Amino acid sequence: MSGRVLNSLNFFVDTSRDLGQGDNATIHLQENSIAAGDGQLLKVSLSEFTMYKSFYGVGANNGKFRLTADSDVTELELAPGNYRTVSDVAAEFAEQLRARLHTNTGVACTVVDLKPTSGTLINSTDDRLISFEIDFGSSNHGLSTFRVQCFTAVSDSYALLGGNRIDDDTSISSSFDVSVHSSTQLRVKGLYPAQRSTESHIYVRTDLRSNNVETASLSAATGPYSAHTLTSNILAKVPIDIEFVQFSNAGSTDEFFVTLAQRGLSSMRLYLTDSKGRPLGRPAGSGSKTAAGSGSAQSTLGNLSFTATLRIDVIQASQPNELQTPPIPRPIPGRFIKPVEWEDYGKPKV
Repeated sequence: MSGRVLNSLNFFVDTSRDLGQGDNATIHLQENSIAAGDGQLLKVSLSEFTMYKSFYGVGANNGKFRLTADSDVTELELAPGNYRTVSDVAAEFAEQLRARLHTNTGVACTVVDLKPTSGTLINSTDDRLISFEIDFGSSNHGLSTFRVQCFTAVSDSYALLGGNRIDDDTSISSSFDVSVHSSTQLRVKGLYPAQRSTESHIYVRTDLRSNNVETASLSAATGPYSAHTLTSNILAKVPIDIEFVQFSNAGSTDEFFVTLAQRGLSSMRLYLTDSKGRPLGRPAGSGSKTAAGSGSAQSTLGNLSFTATLRIDVIQASQPNELQTPPIPRPIPGRFIKPVEWEDYGKPKV
């Protein structure tokens, strides 16, 4: 934004303790509050961000799907965790289906012809399409209806597994190419390349009011949306790597910032979400404090926290118009000012 920077300061943040939750922190500046004067604005920029990737690539927000096998309708979920290869994801997907079909039919079955094959890496020559068969050997599975569905209202498993998303929860369409191949065999084939995770960035959001804009899909996983865009609470998006989530704008121009609507800054909330506005590793609206693992306090007593450096600028955006009144003439010692001189004061001289 244009304007002259009058003052700048660095605000160093560590959310590991004493700020509520490590991924949802409210910070009170107290005596360090900052205020802007007339014609001035406050600008908050993210200079640096670091956190350990203490959440999984596959979890509550992208591992759930529905199996329909005749009258049995079951919600299944991939085991939460980090998966090294798409083959590992495919194997877990197939095993969840196999185990439930065994329970449903009472007939022993196995997974055969699984693709991508074991050991296929993300950079291997491969189409990354998941496919496999559930084989019941010489026994009849007795099924006539077989569907596997990924509902957007539940999770992003369609993107993880390479299928079609289903927006209508009453739909009877399958997200994959599935078929009752024979009385002893069921087939499943993905439509698109599968993935090891579905989030490339985490989103740093704030309660500071600004004029930033985002597409509506970044605030909620499901539509339809009443408008394409809305006022954004996103301060920054930070790329996810294997072990760390890191960002630094050292040596570059401001990449992520908010220009505040208010003239004073006495507190701020900083919290982390995925690309749909959901807390990391948890469904929308969840009150859980844990993104991954078996504990119940990861963001208060555990390792779900971050450090960041914010730059706060006070900017002179405009010169305020102030009421200007002419000064009262001061009498000259020893000289009497006649009333007409008072009346003529301020008039142009001829």
